[in-house]
Amino acid sequence: MRESLINKSDLPASARITSPAISLVRARTVSVTFRVTFPASGAGNCTGEVFYSADGLNFDTIPFGTVTITLTAGAAVQLTAVVVPPEHGQLKFAVLNSNANPVTDVRAWYSVQSWEATDKTPAVGTLERNYGDL
Repeated sequence: MRESLINKSDLPASARITSPAISLVRARTVSVTFRVTFPASGAGNCTGEVFYSADGLNFDTIPFGTVTITLTAGAAVQLTAVVVPPEHGQLKFAVLNSNANPVTDVRAWYSVQSWEATDKTPAVGTLERNYGDL
């Protein structure tokens, strides 16, 4: 596990928090894990989002992929998804709070599985488990 790209103690209702960009050099797959703690009186889900940019400057305004982080009142929910990105460019991750109340302990972290530089074989020691495609 890498350090959290998103690590926010509180995310207000209807707010979005976006991570810094990560580089995709010979990327094969990217796994992203989202974690949110919902309030006991929550009413609404959160959405994990992935945004793509070919040049690292101009990111798509429509997400490359999304995943619903389903409300469980008063509990932490953690969800991992696999992103199959282009082999170049950059990604950003975001969490959108669609809950009527603030959510807490909002986190997102990632892992990249890359191709070897010389061919299309996975790099040594990489994870090949499928958690579900975005």
